Parts: sequence; structure tokens; C-alpha cells
Amino acid sequence: MLEFALTQFAIDTLIKEGFIPVIPPELIKTEIMKKLGYMENGGDEDMFHIEKDGLTLVGTAEHSIVPMHMDETLSVHSLPKRYVGFSSSFRREAGSYGKDTRGILRVHQFDKVEMVSFTTSELRCVVVI
Repeated sequence: MLEFALTQFAIDTLIKEGFIPVIPPELIKTEIMKKLGYMENGGDEDMFHIEKDGLTLVGTAEHSIVPMHMDETLSVHSLPKRYVGFSSSFRREAGSYGKDTRGILRVHQFDKVEMVSFTTSELRCVVVI
């Protein structure tokens, strides 16, 4: 119940700040993931792939939210576009690492609330929560 309450609180708070709520897909086409640049330099080693279907499980909601505008040119007048996404994330990096993560157990699947903003360098300093 605590996770539900914290998730709802975070989403409600961000909606009040103008964020658009989305529940993004947890599977995306591997070709889209490549276009995002996350698979360069071995970055795909932490991802789960479904080779037969050409799909990848997302490691973050950002993987599904950013492509929502991939074939668009966003007008500066329409910015910032701000999204709050809730999704399950999947990563191979299970375990706990180093002194900075003491007490944190990283697992293969976890849920989280994320903010994704499309903005300009001039507007980025104005968008503060």
C-alpha cells in the first residue's frame, strides 16, 4: 500500500505542475532502442531482448516516452513538453554495488515514476519543481 500511495502522490504532484501522465509501453522495437543511442558501446548488455520479435524490454520509461515525438519537429512555442511516466523497468544489473548503494538491492524488475521533459537550453532553468 505504501508503494501505491507514494506513486500516486508523485504523479498527483507532477500533474499539478503541468506534467502529462502516461503509462508507456514496456516493450519497444529494438530498432527504436538503437535510434535512441542506448545500445552503443555495449549499453545493450543490461537489456533484455526478445530476438524473435525484434523487441526489447525497457530499462526506463524514457525509452518509451522519448520516441513518442521521434518523427516530429517540435515548435519552440510548444515547449516545454513534460511527461510523468509510470512503468516497470527491466535490467540485467541485479545485485548491489559499492559503498554508495549500501542497503539497496537492485533487482531485474522494478516500478518507478519518471519525469521526461522536451525543452530548450533557455527554458531548462525555468522548469524547476
